[in-house]
Amino acid sequence: MNDYISRQTAMDCLTGIYEDPVSLHEYIATTLKKLRNAPSADVQPVVRCKDCNDYQTKFRWCKLHDGEMQPTDFCSYGEQRGGEQNDVSDTNVGDTISRQAAIDAAVELAEARRRWETSEGQAEIRGIDAFMCAIEDLPSADVQPVRHGHWIEHVCELFPAEGTVECSECHEHESIFLVNDKYCPNCGAKMDGEQND
Repeated sequence: MNDYISRQTAMDCLTGIYEDPVSLHEYIATTLKKLRNAPSADVQPVVRCKDCNDYQTKFRWCKLHDGEMQPTDFCSYGEQRGGEQNDVSDTNVGDTISRQAAIDAAVELAEARRRWETSEGQAEIRGIDAFMCAIEDLPSADVQPVRHGHWIEHVCELFPAEGTVECSECHEHESIFLVNDKYCPNCGAKMDGEQND
């Protein structure tokens, strides 16, 4: 499973390694550009049960799902207790990239820099190695990839109210009354894909 980090934190790691950002060579500037242009991850914040309005901590009970849940579990219906925004490791979800994208940018930079045999070039390579270590040590954003799906309606001709809807992602069947729900209660898929007729 992929791991996600803050784009800005990754860029700050790179510029923080070099004492004089003005002296950043074109290789460093290229890497910053790659980080800046890396595609944003299609993720959503996770509200853990322990932080959710519907969770009774004392009994480890979810009022929404009417069942026992572990404090670190989550679902797509979780709402942050107290109406606060979810702490996503100080990350704006729209500004989250995969950790691998940052590592790939650093590897490409290191390969380009290794062509230089000067002492300055070797110092920069050590800086690049430090950058890669810093990227690997960054805390993961508490997000999950968004799964996109749609409801497949199975209408009962005789009793339309007894029909079901099927999630296109996990293929679980639910009551027809969930057809307007934005998320699948089983797998958390966001129901914004095309409808199947």
